[in-house]
Amino acid sequence: MLGVDARNAQTYVSGAILENGAQLSEIYSDRVILERKGQRATLYLTGYGGPREAPGEAGQALLMTAPAPKIVQYVPPKTSAVTDFIRYMPEYRDGIVTGIRVYPGARVGFFQKWGLQSGDVLTSVDGALPADPDEFGAWFGRLTEGATLSVRVARSGGDVTMTLDGADIVAADAVRTANAAPAPLPP
Repeated sequence: MLGVDARNAQTYVSGAILENGAQLSEIYSDRVILERKGQRATLYLTGYGGPREAPGEAGQALLMTAPAPKIVQYVPPKTSAVTDFIRYMPEYRDGIVTGIRVYPGARVGFFQKWGLQSGDVLTSVDGALPADPDEFGAWFGRLTEGATLSVRVARSGGDVTMTLDGADIVAADAVRTANAAPAPLPP
């Protein structure tokens, strides 16, 4: 379980691509190793101490830490994070990306509506499969903008083609925004 606070932690497995594009490359009992474009950073888990020095420049770029922003006025959210709907990680064979293993995000209903099953392996998205896992986020991020993706899924009964309709996400976000109460302004 990783997150900026315990109330908003997510479960990840080794090889998972985090929302900031870093890959969770190694998991230990007291720390995890993040990697992105040849840079590595060690993230020590709460309660285990770890080194007290600040991470180097490369490590700082991989860690998603920042103080909580001060709310000045209410701004409705534009879209949800793609990981609210679908979580993904590369599937490798002999060091080459052969697919994208997908799991439902926190809002499971969309994953189910699209016909996906937890652990499905997508063998193509819109007819292709990038060799660089850093591109997965951009592909799936298009869903939160309302794009439609055609995916090919490898299943035991044979390959299946499905459509992931981002219009579902946009419509749900519009309802959520309309129903959201503005946050009180500070004095």
